[in-house]
Amino acid sequence: MQYIKTVEIDDLGRFTLPVEIREMLDWADEARIEIFYVDGGTAMLQLEKEVKSHACGLCRKREKQLTVAGMNICSVCAQYIAKLTALKQPFHYHEV
Repeated sequence: MQYIKTVEIDDLGRFTLPVEIREMLDWADEARIEIFYVDGGTAMLQLEKEVKSHACGLCRKREKQLTVAGMNICSVCAQYIAKLTALKQPFHYHEV
């Protein structure tokens, strides 16, 4: 197990899961999280199974997407793939 960050619980019992953790886990901002009690004061957070991430499966950006073969792909990556396919070029990574 890896320590990442300590967060505070406010007076209403809420806490914010930091963006760096949500991005590392690829959890969308509106994701529903299940909380499990493990033992000895330890809790485990898990993304609900039916909720899918809204990040592009290629560049990880969160913007308007289409779904291809079960993978979310943003418009920038989709255009890049279409261009490579039309030119019959091999696929390469690109910065977006």
